[in-house]
Amino acid sequence: MQTQKIITSVLGAMLVFIAVSCGEDYRENAYQKQDAGPYLRADISSVTVPAQEMKAAPTDKAVIISSNRSWTASLEPAVEWVRVSCTSGPNEGHAAKKTMVVFSFDMYESEDADRQTVLKLKGEDGLSLELPVVQRKAIPIPLIFQSSAESVTALAEMPGGASLVKNLTITTNISWAAAFEPAVDWVSIAPTAHEQEDREENKVDVALTFQPNESITDGRSTTLVLTAADNKGRLEIPLVQNKKEATVQWVSESTDFVSTAAGSVTLEFIATATWTASLESAADGISLSATSGDPTVSSLDVNFTEFQGPGAIRSATVVLSLSNGVKDRLQVRQIGTELYLDFTGGNQPFTTDINYGVVTKEEKEYILACNGNHYAFSFCSVTDNGYTFVNAADGKTCGLLTYKNDWVKLPGVEGMKLKSAEVYTSNMGSSANKGYGLRETPDGANLKALWVTAHGEWCNLVLDNPVAGQRYYLVSLNNTSYFSKMHLIYE
Repeated sequence: MQTQKIITSVLGAMLVFIAVSCGEDYRENAYQKQDAGPYLRADISSVTVPAQEMKAAPTDKAVIISSNRSWTASLEPAVEWVRVSCTSGPNEGHAAKKTMVVFSFDMYESEDADRQTVLKLKGEDGLSLELPVVQRKAIPIPLIFQSSAESVTALAEMPGGASLVKNLTITTNISWAAAFEPAVDWVSIAPTAHEQEDREENKVDVALTFQPNESITDGRSTTLVLTAADNKGRLEIPLVQNKKEATVQWVSESTDFVSTAAGSVTLEFIATATWTASLESAADGISLSATSGDPTVSSLDVNFTEFQGPGAIRSATVVLSLSNGVKDRLQVRQIGTELYLDFTGGNQPFTTDINYGVVTKEEKEYILACNGNHYAFSFCSVTDNGYTFVNAADGKTCGLLTYKNDWVKLPGVEGMKLKSAEVYTSNMGSSANKGYGLRETPDGANLKALWVTAHGEWCNLVLDNPVAGQRYYLVSLNNTSYFSKMHLIYE
């Protein structure tokens, strides 16, 4: 019973044995003859501490030494990073004994190589035993060391001769220090270093301040070098400051205009001479408020016409140019937030060449799909799936006829939320009430439900807590509900 208690105590709480010099000796077999053949052995062939993360606590290791002779032990070569709880096992009576030896290891953060020594045991009657002791090198934490820009170009000066500041963001999980190669006095960085004890990801904002360049013949350059702690990584960011001459540069950054409605954004820039502006790779519906100006003008507007389609994007590159060939480019985008469908007038309210997804008769599913600026309900057959589309060729209003629990699957737009869905009840059918609901699933509970009491009214369903990217279902709540217009608003 005493043997079992000792082993259990060691396995469950190593610190008990770390606090004493040796584990208690005890007889291997009470009936074993005292002068059996001499032996000296261990329960394992080597003492190896497995690799661990740098921030993990060091691991202790226990070994059972069995012998019927006295023995002594020492580490060769002697090292400081591991300690042995017991270095001898006296045994004057040559009884069969076991001795617990606990190895206590220091933290090891090196990623370069394992470290090793040997526990050498020497016993009476020429007995000997060697146990290799190995502490594995630390498991490296992946390095994160990135700059928001691969290079930086600055003007010779700001208007009035002021210094120019350029900003960078350094994403890192390690300490670093900054230097310029070659060293220069016309640009400085703040902060000059970043310190962190953990290896969690951090974003560090860095400001580069350029002094005015008075030279009219030469620009100047250097390289910003960021060196990670222990030389684990190195970032080299070329820095260039232009010579003092006629130039132009955007102050505004790339801009998104998030709206279906027409509107504009104002872009600011710096020009030291007469400039021209033009659009490159521009989609239809994007224009400029001005195409030329003198240095006193430092902004222009980019105008956008109405642009349907939630999540749809159109873009253009605005190019500022000077007569000496200097140019600067900036991208602008319009991101649509609304979709409006009107099925009134004309023939069938969709085109057969815009047909997305598969709609089965059993599912009775329509998927609202989009392609550029074209939108339609996709379908397999308007006569075979339980829905009726009224053709307006005879002058009547056309729309979508649905029955109770029929539904239309609305678009889900990545990164955008469905704010509201409106349907306009048509003047067809005999039912006075038109009921619609919004659900997360076709047969689920209504997130929003609304009734209208007369034909020719809008049924507006506004969600309280929409989920980005979620596809919702517009569900008919009664028989013979018609709608001829749909308006979806995202945010």
